[in-house]
Amino acid sequence: MNHTLDQFSDNPIIYELVNWPPRPQSVSSVRASSPLFRNPFVEIALDDNEMITRTYSKDGFTEYWTEARVILETLTSIKLISDVKVSEAMDIEALTARILEERDESIAEASLMFDSGMYQQFLWQFGRDYKGLPDQVVEKIAVARAQLKGE
Repeated sequence: MNHTLDQFSDNPIIYELVNWPPRPQSVSSVRASSPLFRNPFVEIALDDNEMITRTYSKDGFTEYWTEARVILETLTSIKLISDVKVSEAMDIEALTARILEERDESIAEASLMFDSGMYQQFLWQFGRDYKGLPDQVVEKIAVARAQLKGE
């Protein structure tokens, strides 16, 4: 759900996952760690074994990771690994509702691209790391891929 993730890219962890156009590789996992004597970090493992590591300030990292975790669990099939505690201050239910609302808006916008025959742009809206899409959208993704292979 590249387009929807982009709506949350003010979160620095999510920002690292959003590329335009999306990466050709899937993200296998995201590991977050907050060691006692070092700065917190995130390791992003891609399916071709490439590893992207980013460090962050301790200030606000728990909140950023909590938000990123909810976003990624809701929208993607990415495996999440963490030793970071979850922020108790965040309203997870409200965040999840906002994520799903953004996802539905992204799907509606992407459908216009599909209807106009803009298959590559349509596919870029989803990237490779999505889950829980309506069956109709999954079918459109398959049709768009087939159209691009046939061209």
